[in-house]
Amino acid sequence: MAAGTAASPLRLVAADSGRAMTLPVGAVLRVELDANYSTGSEWQRRDAFGAVLDSVPCEGLVREPLVKAGEPAPPVGTGSLARYCFRAAAPGRAFLYLFYGRAWQPDSSPLGSFNLDVTVTPAA
Repeated sequence: MAAGTAASPLRLVAADSGRAMTLPVGAVLRVELDANYSTGSEWQRRDAFGAVLDSVPCEGLVREPLVKAGEPAPPVGTGSLARYCFRAAAPGRAFLYLFYGRAWQPDSSPLGSFNLDVTVTPAA
């Protein structure tokens, strides 16, 4: 699989969880996961990948408001899509772990998780 660049990030979804991958410095990952913010749950990082990966804004993606002006609010329980982007910043190994749950219940079991084992190599 080709590594994503800043112009075209490598898109990952829930089915990609558990993968190991190698990326060159500068490659960008875009992780897209189902979410339901009306439940109070959100995707949270629980890892320590140091200087190997950086969280970066997802280029070209505009965050849509949950409720648009002049439109009724969606019913409670309506799903949405959470998007997170990470850039391979320095050679090394990182374990990306995201879990889905309520921030105010850190000791509870996650409702979902997403993880990657990422090795970053020097750019060619």
